[in-house]
Amino acid sequence: MSGAIYGGEETGAVVFEVGAYETKAGIAGEDLPSCMFSSSSGYLPAAAVDGMDTDVADDAKPTKKRSPYYIGHQNNVYREDMTIKCPVEDGVIVDWDLYEAHLHYAMSELSCNPEEHPILVGDEAWSSREQREKLTEIMFETYKTPAYFLGKKPVLSAFANGKSNALVFDMGLSGGSVVPVYEGYAIQKAITRTNLSASLLLNVYQSYLESQNITVVPKFMISKR
Repeated sequence: MSGAIYGGEETGAVVFEVGAYETKAGIAGEDLPSCMFSSSSGYLPAAAVDGMDTDVADDAKPTKKRSPYYIGHQNNVYREDMTIKCPVEDGVIVDWDLYEAHLHYAMSELSCNPEEHPILVGDEAWSSREQREKLTEIMFETYKTPAYFLGKKPVLSAFANGKSNALVFDMGLSGGSVVPVYEGYAIQKAITRTNLSASLLLNVYQSYLESQNITVVPKFMISKR
């Protein structure tokens, strides 16, 4: 550790958020994330990957010699026996190897060396202490970042809108939540969560379309307008 102090607006920090639907990454201070891709990733057993050529770039792989994961644009091609996995479910990290693979891919897309940048990770307000400790261990021991901050997403959302006091409502793919933020702190005892989610709404829309005998044709199947 260099002992440098990171503060103010010009820190050059890398910001990560891995959600159930989408993974976002970028440089602090910019208006929008520079890198966004689906959190749903392809998975092939190690034995299957070893027996075939892959198009995964070396700098986008996890620390293993051959990655069983296909992330972002790598997941756009059908591969036999491939299954789809997501590292996060309802704000809980359920696959740590895949989570790290997402971080590797995002850093490769941003062309950044984690040893040269502070890292900020957005985390759910209700995440467990064990999950926070594991994330901190990964950032310092695996990525050797010079500085690290784990921020609660509702608090970060409030700050992004210039507010230190706010009532933050978030509806994600796997669930929704209402979190009060006071003086920059999420009030844990007042957090309300619901199963009402984007995936539930999508199922409702799909059921309605089917009941009306309406077929939605994907763009890639339209040969001529």
